[in-house]
Amino acid sequence: MLGNTAYTGDAMMFALYGPNANNLARFRNAEFDALYLASKRERDDAARQKAYERMERIIGAWNPWGLRVWAIRTSLVRPWVSGYRRNPHFLQQWRFVDVDVGGQKALANR
Repeated sequence: MLGNTAYTGDAMMFALYGPNANNLARFRNAEFDALYLASKRERDDAARQKAYERMERIIGAWNPWGLRVWAIRTSLVRPWVSGYRRNPHFLQQWRFVDVDVGGQKALANR
């Protein structure tokens, strides 16, 4: 979701390899790192696949990266504004708003 897309399994595992400078999660796991290095030397596809499956289980258990991103939005509306409704899909949210100018002045003069 944040632009870190791996096009191969090697690239994804490399991104979580502990000594890797691009490991933004600061994830370090001795078993994962050993499996990663062993997978690079392995020539047997079945054994390499088994190493990758174990690395996937380690990633799933430790969850070093959040897999989704949620936006948190806050709307502050003055008491003299009426009709405001936050639209979750668009940034333009002030289309049908009414401002009570008298109420605004009364609160400002307190």
